[in-house]
Amino acid sequence: MKITELAGDRARATGRRAGQALGREPRGPGWLGTTLIATLTGAAGAIAACLLDPARGRGRRARLVDQGGATLRRAVRQTERALRTVRASASGSLAAATHAGHGDASQLDDAALAAKLETHLFR
Repeated sequence: MKITELAGDRARATGRRAGQALGREPRGPGWLGTTLIATLTGAAGAIAACLLDPARGRGRRARLVDQGGATLRRAVRQTERALRTVRASASGSLAAATHAGHGDASQLDDAALAAKLETHLFR
């Protein structure tokens, strides 16, 4: 029996990979991780080249700052609007719940109920 087979059997028994059982370091990020790192690095380089361009970089940076500020202000306005909507809805629900007992038809006597019915019918 070879040493690698023995290490593989021992690794399976302990739940490790055969390479780790022999004391080797784990491998790198693999082809998917390497591709991801290369893509992100390339994108960062392209962005840096675009923003640090000596001829038009200043205008691009200024436009980026302006658009970023506008996006931030728009997000703040939308958040404030949503909060006002939620606050108004909660306030209305609370008012409706506290005044639910007022104007209940079961507490009216016969004459008052007849008058109310006539008012609604002949409007």
